[in-house]
Amino acid sequence: MDNDGLRKALIKVAHAAGFKDLTRVHDLRHTFNSLMQMNGVDAGTITKILGHRDISTTQIYTHQTQEHMKRSIGKIAIT
Repeated sequence: MDNDGLRKALIKVAHAAGFKDLTRVHDLRHTFNSLMQMNGVDAGTITKILGHRDISTTQIYTHQTQEHMKRSIGKIAIT
C-alpha cells in the first residue's frame, strides 16, 4: 500500500468512527503522544518511545483535552 492508499484508508476508518478531523497518518503520532501523557506516562518515556532526541520535540505532540484539564484541576484538594 502506498502513502496515498494508507491515508485514504485512515480517513475512511476515522470518519466511520466519528473522527472527522483525523485526515493524516501523522495525526496518529499526536494522538498516541497525547493519550500516553493523559494516562500518566512520563515525558521522558514518551520521548524515548517516539524516538525523539529532545523532550521539547515530544512536547510539540502533546495536546490535552478539555476534560483532562478539568479532571486535573479537580485533583487539587482545598482544605
